[in-house]
Amino acid sequence: DWAIDSNDKSPNESHHLSASYRIIQANECNFLHRMPHAQQAALRKLVIDLVLATDMAEHMAIVSRLKTDLQKRLQSPEDDIQAGGEVPDELKRLILQAAIKIADIGHLYASHDVHIKWSERLEEEMWRQGDVEKQRSMKVSFLMDRDKPGVTKSQPGFVDFVVRPLFETWVACFPKCQTLMDRVEANYQYWKLKELEQ
Repeated sequence: DWAIDSNDKSPNESHHLSASYRIIQANECNFLHRMPHAQQAALRKLVIDLVLATDMAEHMAIVSRLKTDLQKRLQSPEDDIQAGGEVPDELKRLILQAAIKIADIGHLYASHDVHIKWSERLEEEMWRQGDVEKQRSMKVSFLMDRDKPGVTKSQPGFVDFVVRPLFETWVACFPKCQTLMDRVEANYQYWKLKELEQ
């Protein structure tokens, strides 16, 4: 149903957005009611852009734009951003999209025990979705079949192909965030060792 409602574009993210805004429409939940209408509209657009950015289907496009639109500008000494010039709204939006993506996969840079717990919870959530897909005679989505290796078996590949490009680009743009990459690397080494043990 969610895919139909969203025309197959980011069904989970679209559902969460529409459900959130339905809740906000209730008088007792509307914390935006005193905000001018134009600001409400701008905030809604920003929230929609940020939540849709968490769809993994958008991941590589956002990483690519982060490299071309931000990293190159920050590495150019002639760019006015380096001298404290005005940052265009579209670039601010891109930075926020990347930041929410990093937060969305935050367990990867959490302490080791927290990371393991969240990886296992994510795996169970995905398997439950796969169980529903099987019950409906649907093709089971990637990593969601509990009869096959799940998320905890694919962490090194996920880090190599999805996480590392995002974090390396983020740290190149914001070097003080190196600690995040260091923590991702520490958790990555745990999964690599587990992989070798099997």
